[in-house]
Order: sequence, then structure tokens, then C-alpha cells
Amino acid sequence: MHHLGHSEILLSLVLLGFFQGVIVASLLWTSPQRKLPNRLLAVIISVISLACLDVYGSSENWFNLRVVEALIDIVPLMIGMAIGPLIYFYLRSSLDPGFRMGRMQRLQFLPVVIDLVPTLTGIGFFAAA
Repeated sequence: MHHLGHSEILLSLVLLGFFQGVIVASLLWTSPQRKLPNRLLAVIISVISLACLDVYGSSENWFNLRVVEALIDIVPLMIGMAIGPLIYFYLRSSLDPGFRMGRMQRLQFLPVVIDLVPTLTGIGFFAAA
């Protein structure tokens, strides 16, 4: 009988967190009530879920496979810079029902470009090939 070690249990929880995040985010995104706060919360949960998938995939050596490696080059999994502005705008839209995100608010997401540079480089390489 095989006993799971602590690291296997934690990795299983991380993977389950990814699946639960995808389910909850999709339910929030399609919810008809309070569109902006629910959608912002769905994006926050999605960003965290993608990070969970990245942690699990890295620990299980998924990224050593050619197909997965090519996919990881064009799909960003770690977008940590987006969490701060997303939480701020989620709280603001929850507290002020009349809040709308305009052009000036979207500028808060400019640091996300730092997280996207490797992905944009990968897309550039695929487009050039």
C-alpha cells in the first residue's frame, strides 16, 4: 500500500485549488447580479488558479514536454502584478455600485506588462517562425 507523503498531499491540494478556482470563476463570470464586482472577482480567482496550475506543473515536470513547453511560451500562468489592481477595483466596485472602470483606471494594469514580456517574446518567436 502506497502512503502519500506531505508533498504529494500538498500538491494534490494545489491541483484541487486550480479546479475549484476554474469552477468558481466561471460561475462568477456568468452570474447575472452585480456584473463588475463578480467579473473582477472571477478574474482574481482565475489569476490565482493559473498560478496554482503553474506550481503543480512545475513540480510534476509537465513543462519538460515539448507540446506543453510550446503552450507555456504563449499562455502566461503567473500574472502576479495584476492581483493588486484587481483587488483594489473589486473592493471599489463592491463599495460603490456606480463605479465604472475608465481609461485612467486601466492604466493601473500597466505593470502587468512586466509579467507578459516572456509570453510576448514567445508569441513573437512563434510568429516569426
